[in-house]
Amino acid sequence: MTHLEKLKEKYNIKNFSLTNVQIPETTFNDETVVLSDETLRERKEKLLNKMKEKGLDLVIIYADKEHGSNFEYFTGFIPRFEEALLAIELSGSAKLFLGNENLRLARFSRIKAEAVHIPHFSLPNQPMANEKSFKELMREALDFTNKKIGVAGWKVFTSSHDNNEQFYDVPYFIVETLKELAQEYSASIVNCANILNGEKEGIRTINNADEIRYYEFGSSLASDCVLDAMNHIELGKTETELGTYLSRFGQPHS
Repeated sequence: MTHLEKLKEKYNIKNFSLTNVQIPETTFNDETVVLSDETLRERKEKLLNKMKEKGLDLVIIYADKEHGSNFEYFTGFIPRFEEALLAIELSGSAKLFLGNENLRLARFSRIKAEAVHIPHFSLPNQPMANEKSFKELMREALDFTNKKIGVAGWKVFTSSHDNNEQFYDVPYFIVETLKELAQEYSASIVNCANILNGEKEGIRTINNADEIRYYEFGSSLASDCVLDAMNHIELGKTETELGTYLSRFGQPHS
């Protein structure tokens, strides 16, 4: 019997039956889980060690609302509506580049970081007037001289046909500015998203007990919401009505 024939026999409909079961009882701990300061220090230390391993002097992490998890991994918040950058030097010093609306959040960052106001990151129709260009602001905030600079968006490019270190899923005006500054100061720039999200060496692929507890809170919350929605399915009820059961504690949908 071939492997395919064995599978067909194993999953033959004759081998299954439908049975009424009890609705599972759920016990949810609604105590909000907050990551410890020790975990945040550990995350930064893991990045610095990976930077040493890869010969990187400076890592610049991009974020916006849809692509903010690498940024949030260190800062504890995602920039709403606007772009943002987090720059971490091999020395451990860090800077947050924020637009008008997110500038106030710098003081809540889970790692110590100096705030740099970048009006260009602000929402359309907000004040963006500034005496200095984006390039001048970046030049003043960071030392690019002879540095190997890693830029991380959110995507790890894995095609064997491409030079993946030269692909950037970051807005063009940011990449263009960084390349120009790198050229001016005898620096080099590479895509380093793999040290965060990479399957084999990404520091975010391994969690400690504190992180597992944190993610389990969100997972349990989401699964309870799905079960609640399923229990309210009935003829004539619309998807938009069922969607109300998928929200809880003001958390965004996963």
